[in-house]
Amino acid sequence: MCHPVTLKKYFTFLVTRRILILQIAGLVERSKYYGVWILTEGACILTGLGFTGYGPSGVPTWNGAANVDVWRFEVPENFRVLADSWNIKTNVWLRECVYKRVTPKGKKPGFKSSMLTYLTSAIWVGVETMVLAINKLTVRARPLNSMASQQVTISRS
Repeated sequence: MCHPVTLKKYFTFLVTRRILILQIAGLVERSKYYGVWILTEGACILTGLGFTGYGPSGVPTWNGAANVDVWRFEVPENFRVLADSWNIKTNVWLRECVYKRVTPKGKKPGFKSSMLTYLTSAIWVGVETMVLAINKLTVRARPLNSMASQQVTISRS
C-alpha cells in the first residue's frame, strides 16, 4: 500500500530521490494532456481534418491535427525541440502570425519579437481561461432554462 508523503518527510529524502519523484509526478500529470490531444487528433483524422497530403512515396500523411509529439517532448535533443513538441499548432500560429510579423523587413527577429510573442501567448492563455470559465457558467445555467421552457405549456381551448 502506498502512503502519502508529507512535506517534512519529502525533504528528508536524497536530492536524487526527490528529482525522481518529481519526474514521475510530472509524467503522470502530462499524460492527461497526451491522452486528450491524441484522442482529439484521432477524431480529426476520422473526419478527414488531419489530412495533409501525400508523402514522397505516395503514402497519405495525417499529421495536420497533431498537437503533441510525445517522444520528442519526453526525450528532446535541446530546448527548442522540447518547446516545438508541445502545443504544436499554437506554437506555429504564434510563430507565423506574431513573431515573424512584428519583425521589420530585412531584419532578424530579436528581443522585441520574442517579448511581443510571449505577451500575445500570455493574453491568449488568459482569454482562453476566461472563455472556459464563461462556458462553465453558461452550461450550469442551461438546465434551468430548459426546465423553465418545459414547464410552460399553452393550452388552446
